[in-house]
Amino acid sequence: MVIDADELERRIAAAVDEGVRRALEAREPANGAPAEWFDRKGAAELLGVHVDSLSRLGVPVHYVGARRVRYNRAELERWMREGRPSKGA
Repeated sequence: MVIDADELERRIAAAVDEGVRRALEAREPANGAPAEWFDRKGAAELLGVHVDSLSRLGVPVHYVGARRVRYNRAELERWMREGRPSKGA
């Protein structure tokens, strides 16, 4: 598949726009309350899974520095509603 420079630029701009939109949404939920952030243990407790399962399950994560990760409550709740794999899968 070959795409021209204009199409590539359009795709990159769309991807950046989507990333910015998600980042802003994660910072301030729709209800105007400040975003709530969890470490690995807190996210695992909220989701009811083992800490080591978070990355395997594809839980949305934000990296703060080289080794620290944080989980946004709004994203975790959306993941539980829309994207969580079934226990039988």
